[in-house]
Amino acid sequence: MDADALRPSWDARARLWGSRLVALGALILLAGMFLTPPVLNIGLAAGIAGLLLLRPPLWRWPVVIAGAALAAWILLSVLLAVLRDQPAAGRIPGTVYNWLAIPIVAVAAADAAWRRLALRIVLAVAGFAVLIALLQWTLGSGDDAFLRIRPEGKAFTRTRGLSDLSLTFGFVCSLLAVISLAPGRELGQSAWWAWTARTICAFGVLTCGARGALAGGIAGVSAALGARGRRWLIGGIIAGLVLTGIGLGAVMLKSERRFKQMISGENGRWAIWAATAEIIKDHPVVGIGGRPAYQAAYNEAYARAAPPIPNEFAKDGGPHAHNTILAFVAEHGPPAALLHLALIGTVLVATWRRRRESPGAWQAACGIATVGLVAGMVEPYASRSVPGLGFHACLGFALGMALTRTEQAPTP
Repeated sequence: MDADALRPSWDARARLWGSRLVALGALILLAGMFLTPPVLNIGLAAGIAGLLLLRPPLWRWPVVIAGAALAAWILLSVLLAVLRDQPAAGRIPGTVYNWLAIPIVAVAAADAAWRRLALRIVLAVAGFAVLIALLQWTLGSGDDAFLRIRPEGKAFTRTRGLSDLSLTFGFVCSLLAVISLAPGRELGQSAWWAWTARTICAFGVLTCGARGALAGGIAGVSAALGARGRRWLIGGIIAGLVLTGIGLGAVMLKSERRFKQMISGENGRWAIWAATAEIIKDHPVVGIGGRPAYQAAYNEAYARAAPPIPNEFAKDGGPHAHNTILAFVAEHGPPAALLHLALIGTVLVATWRRRRESPGAWQAACGIATVGLVAGMVEPYASRSVPGLGFHACLGFALGMALTRTEQAPTP
């Protein structure tokens, strides 16, 4: 038989399996943000393989152009650091490929049936994680215990669910919370689903002990509500104030010392940012070449900055800048930070253009972006493994809501 006659059959099979792998990878990326890095990496690999088989015209997508530019610049930054013999440089960071979660989930989420099923599975995983968090909260927790539930540990302090860090747990709960505020008809879910998601996510955010995740969640909810229109803007502001009061009360009940420090502005991050500023002065254009290089140079930079408090990372050096934008600038230069913002901006622009056809996509995109930017003021969530992939996956979900399913994914 002629090879040309066989080609359409092979193309159809490749696209079918590509569609299945994209759907599976996107589901794992969304549900996996409540789990650990290996799970998300499996989802990312499956999604990339699916896109290669499905071959949607991604080169037309502004978000892909911005993501590719970000990856290229970061690789250039790492290469230049290696060439100048920067200590500890040479490791390829996750920020090179984390953004790929956006097109993977967007292609899958353009299918309303997939959204309906995926969100139910995500809620089931989130519910189980919050159940574990409830046991950690009431019984006590410990790193070396099964599911980190240790009755001998201190109860009513902080929770992390199935995540490695409480910071991650609170952040991903905030992301799901703002998605649950979108209209049920676009999510394909009932009011029961929405209020269940909001309730369990609120518990996760309030008990995780991560003040950045708490601030991001409050700001995200306010932004998502405000994006519904002028009539909702005041409601979003009121909701933000009410949630802020509840959040402050939760912090005060858990730790009066941390509450007083927060109110008075006492925070060790000021010293970290001062040391980061010294690193930026040394490498103002292309950055120091990555997180390991940043950590290796931290103590010397801290000594030059001479903040009035002792260096809490004197043994191994600061792990990161504790701020998303500062982390990008210090590690890979100002262009990396601008491209990161451009990546988020492309999703906001695409969903804004379709806000009449899909208002929920615009609302979700506003809430997700706000969670990432506000929480990122005190922790580089977007460049970390689990929260970084989760953040980009949720942006992809908002973008997918705005797309209409055709034979080939449309250009946003």
